[in-house]
Amino acid sequence: MSIFSESTLDNDNPTKRLPVALVLDCSSSMSNSIHDLNEAVKTFYEQCKNDQKAKNAVEVVTISFGGNVQVESDFGPVDKVQIPHLSASGGTPMGTAMTTALDKLDARKKEYKDNGIDYYQPMLVLMSDGGATDQTQSSANRAADMVKNKKLTVLPLAFGTGADTNTLESFAHDQKSIYIGGGFSFIEFFRWLSQSASAMASGQSVDLNVFTPNP
Repeated sequence: MSIFSESTLDNDNPTKRLPVALVLDCSSSMSNSIHDLNEAVKTFYEQCKNDQKAKNAVEVVTISFGGNVQVESDFGPVDKVQIPHLSASGGTPMGTAMTTALDKLDARKKEYKDNGIDYYQPMLVLMSDGGATDQTQSSANRAADMVKNKKLTVLPLAFGTGADTNTLESFAHDQKSIYIGGGFSFIEFFRWLSQSASAMASGQSVDLNVFTPNP
């Protein structure tokens, strides 16, 4: 179910922004894990809301791809947008989802520029447990070029052993896949992501290659 909300921009907030895109596989193969994914995404939003620096800086768009591509929750102050609730069904239109995410990021950056708001390099998490069911080359080339030119950070998140890591990594230039299993490892990753986002929003240098889930 989509809970699309119109993008909002808080012009009264002087904080430098960090746009984050969560692009999440919600195809039918995720049915047994969708509860864990929902809890993990909820953890990310709530930890960002409870961290003063992240609360002012982090803006999140959540996009699901399962049969259709849906903007589940659009950009806006992280403490004011509704936390999305994801459901699993259908195929894996990863290419279309990534095109949507890149378009949303470009539009948000334009909003920042038009309103004189500074922003950090955007971050995008692409999570899948399988292979794409649509064409990915165009969006992968676009994303990889942005990564290469330091205009985007892409974290390819491979869930389980069936994830097509070659396709995931094609969006990320030289960033290797981050492997996670089910259950608590979802929570671990998104908690680490919120902590990294908070550090980045504080102007700290963050090594995005260090996440290792507990066995």
